[in-house]
Amino acid sequence: MLQTIFKVRGTAMRYGGSENIVIVEEEKTERPVMLQAYGDMMKYIFEQGDSDMEEKYMDIDFVYTSWCSLVAILVPSTNDRIPAKAVILSSKDHSVKIFGTQEIIDTRKPEPMSWDEWHEAFEYALNVEDINLHRFGRI
Repeated sequence: MLQTIFKVRGTAMRYGGSENIVIVEEEKTERPVMLQAYGDMMKYIFEQGDSDMEEKYMDIDFVYTSWCSLVAILVPSTNDRIPAKAVILSSKDHSVKIFGTQEIIDTRKPEPMSWDEWHEAFEYALNVEDINLHRFGRI
């Protein structure tokens, strides 16, 4: 059974030295969302936050469960239907699988990953992690 997931678009800020991150949307019309990040997902966020690359400042889609656990990050691209990068957390060992560019993105308008990569990311999320990256719940 697929778990209900939610999506918020914004930028991540670390919250102390804990596993919590706060997502703040650019317009600040919505309240911030605090999410739990685990394992390599937290390492990825820290590495991105410690860089001076554009990805740090971009509005990114953070995908999370009803327990506020971060399960995926989708970096938007110039194509509304295909992201530039998908970072998906493994529920088994808290490692991440990165689809699209492996590098931290250094442009505000990145190109999308290939259709084949996006299809592979979607299938992995759906069939291995039980998350549908096209269907989100409402808060």
